[in-house]
Amino acid sequence: MVLILGFANLVADALSMGLGNFLGTKSEQDFIKAERAEEEREVEEKPEEEKEEVRAIYRKKGLEGELLEQAVAVIIADKGRWVDTMMREELNLPSEHELHPVRNGLLTFASFVAAGFVPLAAYLIPGIGEMVFPLAIAFAGTTLFTVGAARIFITGGRWWLAGMEMLAVGALAAISAYGIGAFASRLFT
Repeated sequence: MVLILGFANLVADALSMGLGNFLGTKSEQDFIKAERAEEEREVEEKPEEEKEEVRAIYRKKGLEGELLEQAVAVIIADKGRWVDTMMREELNLPSEHELHPVRNGLLTFASFVAAGFVPLAAYLIPGIGEMVFPLAIAFAGTTLFTVGAARIFITGGRWWLAGMEMLAVGALAAISAYGIGAFASRLFT
């Protein structure tokens, strides 16, 4: 029963997380596309204002005089480059092509399945009897700590602190779920 519910929950949670990541990334991509369309419209309809915005951006970067005017002329000579500059420098937005909703969703799904399977693996070990639940807890804790510690490859910092943070968050979630389950079982028994 634990395996059936565990795997069903694992797949449902992984789908939810993967699809949530997909939709979040796609929404961000759609927002960036809308902002790009607006910048394209402004470059077309208000070129002098947009040219002045480019000038102000590069003036803040320290350019002045003839060098500033040359930079502005190069940027506004190509509408694609002009819009790209406004997206990056004015709006601080990446290109919509840098975002990959499907890839992000699939990676989230696969990662969730891989990490979520580890605690369930304890239930597949034959002959451990009553030790299965403590072993599943140990597997889950080890997985949480390892995933948290691995974050330092992206974020930097202390591996042990990142591991402990993830372990603490996971433990809080597990304790909450266990407590709610225990409370609900008392209501219905």
